[in-house]
Parts: sequence; structure tokens; C-alpha cells
Amino acid sequence: MYLGLLLVSYLCFPYAMYLCASNGSFSIMGYIDLVSFIIVPLVPYGISVGVTKKFDLDEEGLDLFGDLCIGCALIGTTIGLVSILYSYQADVDNLHLSLAIASLTMLYGFIGKYLIAKPMISCKKNC
Repeated sequence: MYLGLLLVSYLCFPYAMYLCASNGSFSIMGYIDLVSFIIVPLVPYGISVGVTKKFDLDEEGLDLFGDLCIGCALIGTTIGLVSILYSYQADVDNLHLSLAIASLTMLYGFIGKYLIAKPMISCKKNC
């Protein structure tokens, strides 16, 4: 029963993303960006594994992973904003697309911390 509730809860987010995408007249693939996915969560996971020297992260490693997800998300968004401002004069027509891609790193950071790291820490304590 608890596993079913967990599954339904996690499926609410992709469904909400789908509803926002269909209401905004764009594909749900607009939420996918390879560069943002490399910055968050792959870089925080690599750093956490390097620091803790364990591929299977314990509570301390997961807490570090969650904090690094938010930090790398801020760095990724800043990188995106710098590149937008650098090319602002040349590409004004696609400014909204560039801002959307720059903000995806924040979305991935919040997902990494609050939907992956925090629940896994609680599961390691309670399961």
C-alpha cells in the first residue's frame, strides 16, 4: 500500500509537467535538456561519491548530494544567464527559450534535493 502511494505521488509531477506543457502549447520534451542534466544531478553525484568514497551513498552522502544539487543548479542557472546576457543583442527573438533552458537547472536541482535525496535519507532511517 505504501509503495503504491509513493508511486502515485511521484507520478503527479510528470503529469503536472504534461498539463503545463499542453496548456502552454509546447512538448513535454521542453523539460529535457542534456547540458542541465549533466550539471545537475550527475556532477553532484560524482562529487559526493568522490568525497565519501562510496557509490552507495549513506545518509551523510545523500545529504551532501542534495546540497550540491541546489548549489550546482545555482551555478548552472548563472552560467545560462551569463550566456544569455552575452548574446542578448544578437538573439533577442529566442530570449524566452534561453531563459527557459537556464531555469531548467533549478528544476533539476529541486528534484534532486527534494524528490530524490530527502526521501532516500528518510527511507534509510525508517525502512
